[in-house]
Order: sequence, then structure tokens, then C-alpha cells
Amino acid sequence: MTALPSGALRSTALAALLLVAACRAPAPAGARPDTEGLEQVVARYEAATNAQDIESLAALYAPDAVLLPPDGGLVEGQAAIRAFWADGMEPGLSFEVVRVFATADRGVVVGRFHLAPTDEAPADSGKYMLGLRREAGRWLVEADIWNATPSDEEQQQEEHADPRTRVIAIEN
Repeated sequence: MTALPSGALRSTALAALLLVAACRAPAPAGARPDTEGLEQVVARYEAATNAQDIESLAALYAPDAVLLPPDGGLVEGQAAIRAFWADGMEPGLSFEVVRVFATADRGVVVGRFHLAPTDEAPADSGKYMLGLRREAGRWLVEADIWNATPSDEEQQQEEHADPRTRVIAIEN
């Protein structure tokens, strides 16, 4: 296992703490959580990706945001995130919002994504989590992580026999 540079470790730890705080911090008296605003960010993310609009997508991120792509390293800062997305975006993305947690100035969106197949790549689907903060009246993504979920066919294969990889719906 490769150790993360101390700055990357600090940023990852900070992002995790912010996400936990967003889920637990009470809203100030009289403040209403803006769950609709959080869902609008998800819709803009989806639209920018499908339009292959790197600038609009990058603008959704805070200057100090972290991106945690699957099977990749930590991408820190809006400029690095812009460069990450400039390296490739696939149209055909759709999001399903499963849960939204919010206070007056912090939020977390948890959901599922689906990426339609293209001539170059098969369909992909999985789960995501966005950590957001409100700055100057607008929501900005400060932590973005996603990973694929094996398809039903893949889960039947021995390489995906680990029961921890199965998708289990938990009803409230």
C-alpha cells in the first residue's frame, strides 16, 4: 500500500470530517436545510457532463475541493479537477438521488449513477456521494466520490463472490 502525502491525507481526513459534520450538525434556529438546492447541483452536474461542458462542471466545485475517483489517486483543487474531467467525460450519465442530508451551510447527497454504453465503452453503474458547502449563497461540491457496482451477471462470477459487494437495499 502506498502512503498518501501528508497534505493529501489531511485533505482526505478533512473531507471525511466535513461529511460527518454535515450529517450531524444541527441547523441554526430558523434556518431550513436547502435540500432542493443540493439536488439542483446534482442536476447541473449531470447536464454539464452530458453536454461535455468541462467549464460548467468544474465551476460546481469549490476551489479546495477533492475528487476521489475509483481506482485512482486523490485529485485536489478545482484546477486539477478541471484537468481530470478534460481528460475524458462520457455522455449518457444519469443520477438518482437516494438521500440528501443538509444543514444551513453543509450538505451530503448520496445516490446511484448510470452511464449509458457507447461505441467505446460498456454501460456502467454504481453509487456516488457528494459533500457540499454553501458559499456566498451557492452550493459548491467540496468532496466527490463514486465507484461502480458490479452488475447482476458480474456478481454471479467468482471474482465478485465477496458478499460485501452485493447491493442490498435497506428500507427505512
